[in-house]
Amino acid sequence: MSTSRLEKRKPQQQTRVMKTLKIVLFLIFLFITGFMNYLTLTEGHNWGGDFSSYIMQAKSLVHGTTKDFVKSSKFTVENSTHPISPIAYPWGFPMLLAPVYALYGLNLIPLKIPGLLCFELFLIVGFYLFRTRVSFTGVLLILSFCAFNPAIVTYHDNIVSDIPFLFLSTFSIFLIDKIIMSDTRFISKAADPILVGLSIFMASFVRTNGIILFPLVFICQTIQLLTKRRRPSLHRNFWDFYAFALPHISFALLYFLAWLSFPKDEISRITLLYECATSTLAENTWQILRLPAVFFSQLPIERSILYGISCIFCILGVRQTIKRDYHFLLYIVFTMTLYSLWGGWDIRYLFPILPFYSYFLYKGLLSVRLGSSRFRKNFGYWLAYCSYGFVLTFFLIFSSTYAYANIYHEKKLAGSFEPVSIEMYRLIKKYTTPDDVIIFFKPRVLRMLTDRKALLISEPASLHKGDYLVLHKSFADYDQVDPAKPESYRNNIYESPMYENAKFIIYKIR
Repeated sequence: MSTSRLEKRKPQQQTRVMKTLKIVLFLIFLFITGFMNYLTLTEGHNWGGDFSSYIMQAKSLVHGTTKDFVKSSKFTVENSTHPISPIAYPWGFPMLLAPVYALYGLNLIPLKIPGLLCFELFLIVGFYLFRTRVSFTGVLLILSFCAFNPAIVTYHDNIVSDIPFLFLSTFSIFLIDKIIMSDTRFISKAADPILVGLSIFMASFVRTNGIILFPLVFICQTIQLLTKRRRPSLHRNFWDFYAFALPHISFALLYFLAWLSFPKDEISRITLLYECATSTLAENTWQILRLPAVFFSQLPIERSILYGISCIFCILGVRQTIKRDYHFLLYIVFTMTLYSLWGGWDIRYLFPILPFYSYFLYKGLLSVRLGSSRFRKNFGYWLAYCSYGFVLTFFLIFSSTYAYANIYHEKKLAGSFEPVSIEMYRLIKKYTTPDDVIIFFKPRVLRMLTDRKALLISEPASLHKGDYLVLHKSFADYDQVDPAKPESYRNNIYESPMYENAKFIIYKIR
């Protein structure tokens, strides 16, 4: 073999070795994140009521009782003191839970696994989305900011749709980026637009706010059509129209099929938008703009200061990449606008924008230059690596400590599944009938675990709607009449409680 051939083959072999090494490193990264997140799971659940609705919807799918679920949920929502939730959430996440429920029943650890798997899939999609934009190290830093972020690490223990939506919304943007923005082929020129519509449907079928991907596709398609410089022809015009229309048509058809297949009484979260008063718009906007500071928790510097500094570098990153990555920015703006209108102030609502925020932050740090010398030209890299290294060090310490503490406490969690709560449910089932109405501050949880009608009543004058009153001693007047002020509801109940333990009191209502 000639020397020239050997010289050509050597770089190719080195390239293959580097690709293999990167794949191995990324697989190790996936394993570490998946294993650490699994260690954070508990055998219980907090008092958030959303998880119980998702599980009951999954149960209704398994047993073919979706109409019965909607009927009982409608009773709870319409007769409580204030609306506590939609009558039914989008059915995508319950469909994901249904096979797990069919196999394991109300076993919480298995029911939390789909969320972990969706997070791993999100990391894989994020890797392929960002790998053509930054170096391999940069991709790992961007994704690590999400993977080890305390706001997300502490949330994996919840059975809710936010993590699956994080995966599906990121996957939709990945397809928009590759198929619409870059004209990449996955299946075929004819099928790829359908794939975009399918991904958007799946995202909105898990969380209603996935609908914001619809205008995002339209804007990206319009900009791409306006910026194409080529000779017009009938054939090209046909394919342009086909590619433009098909994501929207496929989405509409899938949405129509879902509408036919599931109970018509479903009320999505978007319906609750009308209950948001215009006077609160300014407050909502201010709160939602401040909310991302939570992503900088568990650091030795005040999180609002770090968030403010990060915003400066994010703006620099947007300036550097706006021509190519305007769809990332639009998605952030659409998400923030939606929750400014609706008034959702929970950090989980902003999980979908975190990878793009981290990307713009990283690009902004890279863009910093101090002068013409080699070191000064590379200052941005040092700044990015050191900044992310500093933050991730504390994130990893927190995540490891959090996982260890969970194992130390034997995966136990005070909340809706602790022994005193289970004992209360057992007594409710034993001493009440299916026609009785129980008043409790978390009626969906009670309904799931006792199969009894339940309402949230926080006003003494409305206690007559129920047959039994269950009070949690630790929650004062939060969505219930205050246990510490029995004089406010004494005339509505029999004075002697039916049952009392360390945390609950049960009264029979007159």
